[in-house]
Amino acid sequence: MKSWLCGVFGAITMLAAPVQAEDCKPLKMFESIALSSSHDGRRLYVPVQINGQNKRLLLDTGAPISMISDDLVKLLGLDTHRAKVRLYDVTGIYTDHYARAPFKIGRLTLGESEFMVSPGLNHMDEPDVVGTLGSDFLAMFDISIDPVAKKLDLLDPDHCLDKVIYWPASAIAKVPVERLRDGHIVLSLELDGKPVRAILDTGAEGSTLRIEAAHALLGIIPGGPETPVSGQLNGVKDLATYRHVFKSLSFEGVAVANPTLTLIPDMIDEPLSSTPLGTLIKEKNLAARPDMLLGMDILRHVHIYIAYKDRLVYVTPLETPPPTK
Repeated sequence: MKSWLCGVFGAITMLAAPVQAEDCKPLKMFESIALSSSHDGRRLYVPVQINGQNKRLLLDTGAPISMISDDLVKLLGLDTHRAKVRLYDVTGIYTDHYARAPFKIGRLTLGESEFMVSPGLNHMDEPDVVGTLGSDFLAMFDISIDPVAKKLDLLDPDHCLDKVIYWPASAIAKVPVERLRDGHIVLSLELDGKPVRAILDTGAEGSTLRIEAAHALLGIIPGGPETPVSGQLNGVKDLATYRHVFKSLSFEGVAVANPTLTLIPDMIDEPLSSTPLGTLIKEKNLAARPDMLLGMDILRHVHIYIAYKDRLVYVTPLETPPPTK
């Protein structure tokens, strides 16, 4: 559906070519982009140009398709078209229309590009934040995200395997990932020594764990002194959420100490499951569904490199810890 391939220096045409051992190439950076952030560092914003207007998009590896607000579409006078998919957010607001507009990020001009249009994005954090930059764009590249330096690097995915860490690192974790049909990246991690599967989502401020997984893997019982009630899922009073501080979350040896996770009910068989996040396509194998959503409260403590084509995520500890908020 997307028209992202409308020319990135004319060089992106080679991104789809398979990497051959004899053609192993050094790492090549297309663009390095200075990001801005929310006051607590849990949201990263990418400066872009849409239809010649300087705006910002939320960096969102958890979004399968990039989106812009309905207000921006009206402001720019863009035509909308019916899409073949319907995308929902966690509140049940959905979109089934898209718009085309000239798009530029850094020095990369991508021509007429398509964005899903959502009224749910009309009231984001700041006036010039008008949507989300999702995996349909990001997966064209390898990407490096440094949350302390506030930098997003876009790199050529045609390179030597594992030769990707170009910054000082005291340790490197190499984590295989899978791509779900809806585009989500899923990593296998260890939470307090137990294996969990987590969606990597830079668009989420906080991290969550399904209550069922917390109980099955670690024997956690919601409502006790160590796991108090913290709120309600989507504002539904009968759907309580809970907070629990764990000892460690490990990415193949690179660990984040004392992560706080919100425990949420599993809604797969409840009425709200008719409004899934991100796609109409449901995973049939329920046992294979991810246990966690890994958000920026944890990701802001590590430097990550996502090699979409190689299905790998590299993680290094931050040499300079993020500021305390």
